[in-house]
Amino acid sequence: MEGKRENYLVRMRNERDKKHKNWLQRHYIDVLLQIIVIFGSASLPVLLNIHQVPVLIPTILSIIITACAAMSKYFRFEEWGRIHRLSYRQLSNEIDDYDYMTGEYKGLSDDDAFDHFRRKTALILDEHMESVNTLHKEPPTEQQTASQAEQPVAKA
Repeated sequence: MEGKRENYLVRMRNERDKKHKNWLQRHYIDVLLQIIVIFGSASLPVLLNIHQVPVLIPTILSIIITACAAMSKYFRFEEWGRIHRLSYRQLSNEIDDYDYMTGEYKGLSDDDAFDHFRRKTALILDEHMESVNTLHKEPPTEQQTASQAEQPVAKA
């Protein structure tokens, strides 16, 4: 039984690490796209007013800016990243509490603690999949985008 517990714990640590990696990837892609859109948009009027710059350069820059903005909105990297980050944080906290027998695990026997750990991690992964499925089904709308922009971001 101890081997199965250790295997499950290793699997949860791998899940946690995978969620962290996925969050970072999506975060970096989103930041890169936003930087291109911001700096590209800010430099476009300047390039248009410099007569020595060929017209092709601002045209190509406009296409790049539009493509980056469209990809950011369509692929929703920020929202995906938020889902992975939340799951990563929840799994990390649960693993830490279980490893150090703190929080809800304090005072529980090994068997009870493992049963509780399994239920909690299964719930976290189920919530993660529910969020992913919801994001897959719902295309972004202007109202969702506006309301998400207004929501405060929780600090880690």
